[in-house]
Order: sequence, then structure tokens, then C-alpha cells
Amino acid sequence: FEIMNGDGHKRIFKCELKNKKIARKSIVATDNISKGDLFTPQNITTKRPGHGICASEFYKLLYSKSKKNYIKNDLIKN
Repeated sequence: FEIMNGDGHKRIFKCELKNKKIARKSIVATDNISKGDLFTPQNITTKRPGHGICASEFYKLLYSKSKKNYIKNDLIKN
């Protein structure tokens, strides 16, 4: 039973690496965003694939200023 429970640390298995980029989500503009605008729940969301800022950073990015212009569906890379 103790072996089945593992050590409590999450790890990516070798067989999962191929799907990591496809399954991971990134932060994306839902509307046009101008340089200096604040990121809000109304103008950003998360979508696949995961080639931009990781979705886990969503709340850290909220209400910070955009460093560049984005159009709808652009990956946020602030």
C-alpha cells in the first residue's frame, strides 16, 4: 500500500512528455489589448496549446499592465 501511494511528489513520466505541449494551456487575449492596458478577466483567458505563459500564472498576470499590443487570440508573452 505504501508503494502504491508514492512519495507525494508529482513527476512527468517519459510517456507523458509528448503530450505535455498539447495538453498544457496558455494565457490568450480574448480581445484586442493595447500596450499599457490592464489584463482583466474580460480580456484574457486560457486555451490550448501551451506555448505561451502557463495558465497557472493567470492570477499573477491579472491587473498588471501589458508591455505590448495584442490582438484577439494572441498568446500573451508579457
